[in-house]
Amino acid sequence: MSDLMPVRHLAPPPRRVPLALSIRVVLGGMLGQLGWFLVGFGFIFVWAFDASGGVMSAIRFSRELATVEGTTTSWRELNLSINDEQVYETSYSFEVGGQTFEGVSYATGHYESEGQRLPVEYRASDRTISRLQGMRGSTAGLMIAFVFLIPLIGLAFVRSGLISGLRARRLLAEGQLALGTLKSDEPTNVQVNNQPVRRLRFEFTAADGGTYSVFADTHHASELMDDGQERLVYDPRHPRDAVLIDDLPGRPRIDARGNFEAGGAREVVLALLNLVIPAVTIVGHGLFSYFYR
Repeated sequence: MSDLMPVRHLAPPPRRVPLALSIRVVLGGMLGQLGWFLVGFGFIFVWAFDASGGVMSAIRFSRELATVEGTTTSWRELNLSINDEQVYETSYSFEVGGQTFEGVSYATGHYESEGQRLPVEYRASDRTISRLQGMRGSTAGLMIAFVFLIPLIGLAFVRSGLISGLRARRLLAEGQLALGTLKSDEPTNVQVNNQPVRRLRFEFTAADGGTYSVFADTHHASELMDDGQERLVYDPRHPRDAVLIDDLPGRPRIDARGNFEAGGAREVVLALLNLVIPAVTIVGHGLFSYFYR
């Protein structure tokens, strides 16, 4: 049971939301953390299969192309196979306007030996962008772009989590306190850590005299059902915009003056832990892209 239920007021807005609490509310949601994990995990496959190269190659060669005859200079077998077929790299050179250009192209299951005279496609506006006709400008081509699906799903989760977290922080800083009464408790088809997620609906009366509902999807339903009423904050201008305080990451604590407690070292550590996955994802893949791509 919450030990802070007697607190039935908040300091006048805009009220201060401690940094550690802000971090936990904005970034500590399960959806956002899962999203950052999927982004970080998914980009491992993007780099491993050169999916970014395939997308960029498709963009580069989507513009007007010119053709000239070139000469193959070497070939090599790559440490990559597609559908159990080896991928090969063929190097070549060609001349345009008295200038010599070099390039590499890729193919699955075959290569071109040295000294072959073959047509080369190049972008008319940038002759350094070229490929042997019938070959690819990237190791795996555009077909491997499906690996972007995982990080894209992750980014969608991150976006949703950030929007939800920023909204919750705004309500903590500017919202009005109210008490909600549980009106319904329905199971969902989702489980988290083998715990069923339940959809709870609370009703509250706003300052305008109207009755409104706020919902919580949680696998810790008992934490929102241990009191006769649950505290929430809502936007007085749009009372339907509301959030249950105990449903937020960190379960914000309110002191006797109506201010949010900063907490101690433990709260700072927990806030910093919420930065680990986003930081590792951004810094790790950023450094890899800078130094190795």
